[in-house]
Amino acid sequence: MGYSVLNSDIIAKEAYKKDSSIYNKLFGLIDSLKQKKILEESETYLDSSMNIDTKKLIPYFIRYKNLLDDFESIIHPWVYERFLNLATNYQNGEILFFESSLLVEINWYERLHSLVLVSCNTDIRHQRLIQRGSQSVELSNFLESRQFSEEQKKKLCSYIIDSNCSMDELKSQVKMLCLKIMDEINIKN
Repeated sequence: MGYSVLNSDIIAKEAYKKDSSIYNKLFGLIDSLKQKKILEESETYLDSSMNIDTKKLIPYFIRYKNLLDDFESIIHPWVYERFLNLATNYQNGEILFFESSLLVEINWYERLHSLVLVSCNTDIRHQRLIQRGSQSVELSNFLESRQFSEEQKKKLCSYIIDSNCSMDELKSQVKMLCLKIMDEINIKN
């Protein structure tokens, strides 16, 4: 559709790579959790490329509810800094979407022009996750439990897109929204 999107999950995955600037902090956290016997000492939690393998950590995130907070306290500031650096590559007036499921919860939305909620009923969302093979329903439920409810988010949003529809209908909604935002930007400039 011609609009740029920075996805926080994709940016966050970069943090777990061995050449990231916070890899050592994350690896240090893993070592600390091994010493506290929260994580298995015999497990490396690395993939074949020596990157941190988050799939091996997911069961612990679900079992120890606050464990993910420890990782996010390192990753979130790094992701935000990375987002700011990447955003400088875009022209003033160009629409840049920043996709994140936690924009509201971590107050990043306050720094953006508009907040858009992409709404979808739970059954359809789970079905799409399973079809993509991106995560289990158990993990999805866990991550959603850490978020504000959709009703809470709606109160803060400038716009809502209903994704309980076909891809063509969704693209049409996004196109109309982008035109509306461009009008707003032009009016304000």
